[in-house]
Amino acid sequence: GALIFLPEYQQIVRGDSATKSGLMLLPLIVGLMITSVASGRIISKVGKYRIFPIIGTAILPLAFWLFSHIAVDTSRVLLGLWMLILGAGIGMVMPVLTLAVQNSVERKYLGTATSTVTFFRSIGSSLGAAMFGAILINRLSVHLGQALPGDAGASAAKSLSHSLASLKQLPPSTVHIVLNSFAQSFHDVFLIGIPFAVLAFIVTLFLRETPLKTSTRDEAAGEGLEPAHDN
Repeated sequence: GALIFLPEYQQIVRGDSATKSGLMLLPLIVGLMITSVASGRIISKVGKYRIFPIIGTAILPLAFWLFSHIAVDTSRVLLGLWMLILGAGIGMVMPVLTLAVQNSVERKYLGTATSTVTFFRSIGSSLGAAMFGAILINRLSVHLGQALPGDAGASAAKSLSHSLASLKQLPPSTVHIVLNSFAQSFHDVFLIGIPFAVLAFIVTLFLRETPLKTSTRDEAAGEGLEPAHDN
């Protein structure tokens, strides 16, 4: 959800192009890469992975809380710092959970387990984007209704939900009101996302750690099989 709505905020509220809004996600990608690589190297050395999703999901509510302070004039430096924190949290969760699933099944089920993780992750992202998109539109209608009295707010919300091009046809004073309403709506979306991040943290506390399978030989030994030898 954050990966979808942050570029939307950049384009709608800040007026950035699609290319620039995509480039503004670089701090998030950097944070994700750093923690993914670092956690992977540490896991390969110590053979334990359970702590990383716990730390990562503990960071996510903090990141969402920071983004709940988003406004029209939020500095890009602050946004970049918040994205870095969010990316660091995601980087310790997504790859490690895939590793945990792969490590908990027999080798012959590895493909099935990995595809199942990808399948449910796709479902979660699709449902999350749809749900929070609906929340964004709903909160925009509420904030516009409060800022623009009468039928003006409802009419503006309806036209903007179909096309953002209508924003350019509004008077400058109304545009400012609409952009503030959009920023408040993004604020609400991230605020509502906090309980879901907290729930993810609670779920990871129940993650069971199994000994890390480092090779086919180790797996065969663990199953009481005789590993194959090359001639």
